[in-house]
Amino acid sequence: SHPLAILGMGIYQNTVGESISLLTYMLYAVPVGLLIYIGMLIVLRVFFKPDMSKFESFDINKVLDEVKPMGLKEKITVTTFFTVVILWVLPGILNMLTPGSSIAAFLNKLGPTFPAIVAVVVLAVLEVENEPVLDLKVAFSKGMSWGVIFLVGAAVLLGGAVTKEGVGLNQFIVQNIVPITQSLPPFATVLVIVGLTSIMTNFTSNVTTITLMTSVGLSIAMGTQGLSPFGIALSTTLTGALAYMVP
Repeated sequence: SHPLAILGMGIYQNTVGESISLLTYMLYAVPVGLLIYIGMLIVLRVFFKPDMSKFESFDINKVLDEVKPMGLKEKITVTTFFTVVILWVLPGILNMLTPGSSIAAFLNKLGPTFPAIVAVVVLAVLEVENEPVLDLKVAFSKGMSWGVIFLVGAAVLLGGAVTKEGVGLNQFIVQNIVPITQSLPPFATVLVIVGLTSIMTNFTSNVTTITLMTSVGLSIAMGTQGLSPFGIALSTTLTGALAYMVP
């Protein structure tokens, strides 16, 4: 549900003219994310050896005892959230079971934001004890980071604009960078693109990195034999979100 994933998939769709379902992204990103997490734990354990003595007397049952049962508001919120997730992954599942499904095509046409918007409306309309499950006034004033929303919105527009044929970025990359990458094996080219994305995202905005590197990566992939634009977009989108090496 993170906007960075939606951003990367949106740039791919604007550039290539095809969509990536959230299920497809999850089939790639969840296993890779788990492997990265396991690798990080191993690095912490072997090289940094954090002091874990404070956890020796930690009692998880004390924490669980403090957790109150879900009320009706929480139950409605959780149900609505998972309904949105199901609607996000349903097109991918339907296309796997019945390729060319009309329902999947309809949901893909609606886009990933539509189920979320409907969920917000539902939560704002439903009331529990004469109060809405979601108070829009409070949510809009205190619960939303408008700076991030405008930044992501601008990045989606920018990502689509810089890859249009009239701008010339694709042609520039094909003429000047693709000849260099063609001398490299496809896997080495992927490592270069992902490596640059990883370095850049730790020193600058995730949104800027994914916008730029996905656009550049797609241009390189479309001009290089043996490179998959689909795979490049998945890789730059995931890597662009991994910004935890620098404070």
